[in-house]
Amino acid sequence: MNKTLELKDKNEKVLYPIWIDTKRRLNNMTNLISKGTTTCEGCGMELIARSILEVLGENTIILTPPSCSAILTGFGDQTCWKIPSFQSNLENIAAYCSGISTALEYQNRKDTYVVALAGDGGTVDIGLQALSGAIERGHRFIYICYDNEAYMNTGIQRSGSTPYRSVDYYYSRW
Repeated sequence: MNKTLELKDKNEKVLYPIWIDTKRRLNNMTNLISKGTTTCEGCGMELIARSILEVLGENTIILTPPSCSAILTGFGDQTCWKIPSFQSNLENIAAYCSGISTALEYQNRKDTYVVALAGDGGTVDIGLQALSGAIERGHRFIYICYDNEAYMNTGIQRSGSTPYRSVDYYYSRW
């Protein structure tokens, strides 16, 4: 049984038709990320990443900045992804996605999804300029912000999406 998920813009124009083959999803998609990753205990990021790949499938290129999601990307040939993946700089993941999606469009490869999986720091703080430019130019990629409300791998430094005074409360206990 096949299902269709359509991502639309504000004018209801279909940007990405996503075909979900449920039989293939149940049989193959659970193995696109290695088991036994080193994400933090209780963190939902690994489950989110697995869910992304269950929907999009193996024709996906995933990009992560240096952040919590970099744990999945790893370094060198040590990666949890079993699909093409790339770790960009923190501030320009959207620029890398723009370039890759343009190259795929030039090659007429419309069946491949380009996905950015970034945290709130790399999205709403340092990465906002590149993301804003990519949106304005109309580049085709999927951007997912994993908003855990702080830069968690730098000792809970607040980000632009951290609720007011929540980090102050954390530090006041010490």
